[in-house]
Amino acid sequence: MNSQADLPIGVYDSGIGGLSIALAIRRHLPHERLIYFADSAFAPYGCRGDDWLVNRVMSISHFLACQPVKAIVLACNTATTNAINTVRANLDIPVIGTEPAIRVAAQHSKQRRIALMATQRTIASRRVRELHQMYGSTLNMHLQGCPGLADSVERGELNTPHTRSLVNTFVSQALSHNPDVLLLGCTHYRFLVPHIQYVAGPSVQLIWPEHAIAKQLARRLYETQTLKLNCHSGGLALVSSGCLPTTRRLARMLTRSAWTISAPC
Repeated sequence: MNSQADLPIGVYDSGIGGLSIALAIRRHLPHERLIYFADSAFAPYGCRGDDWLVNRVMSISHFLACQPVKAIVLACNTATTNAINTVRANLDIPVIGTEPAIRVAAQHSKQRRIALMATQRTIASRRVRELHQMYGSTLNMHLQGCPGLADSVERGELNTPHTRSLVNTFVSQALSHNPDVLLLGCTHYRFLVPHIQYVAGPSVQLIWPEHAIAKQLARRLYETQTLKLNCHSGGLALVSSGCLPTTRRLARMLTRSAWTISAPC
């Protein structure tokens, strides 16, 4: 086994939405240790400029690589679709991205009509256009921007009248294009699945990528001989650029689990 196998895995998101990815990794790879970086002081990323976004994602990825970690998961669609190529070009460890699962949606859509719910930056990215061309060129794909929705999750407002109103509005707009698959292109939205599914109805299938990302991470660790195979249980440490007590409270509310809290950087 490679000596790097005992190193942790870095997981990074603009805020707490990527916890959905971290939890999936914990389920698939229970022996691995994770360091989760929530960039809550600078969330949301959906309204940030190109240069700022690339520089910020690269800065935090470099911070994680220096811990060190054996791999990094960008658990953020906006960060991935806008900056992953730069990160991969500058780091010599596996970097796993999170991007809209258009290929999976195309496989599941019987009517060849899907709707992608995401931030404006993700929707406007070249990567989404490339994914559509590669996997869904015969699809009728509606791009549904959801301004403010990730912000509500970041504040922990999962079931407030304002959040329910946003979900009702955005899902209804998406449904006006008659999709049979609704693709969640922001990790924050994963925590709103019960309400999104309620508004969408049972005939519309919801798809999100967390389990596919965990499996891809496992494949990359296996390929680099850094997959941890011993029976010791892993763990998860939380690092935040924002207020630690607030981030800790939100993390526990979303995951209902204990977290090791580290100092911000």
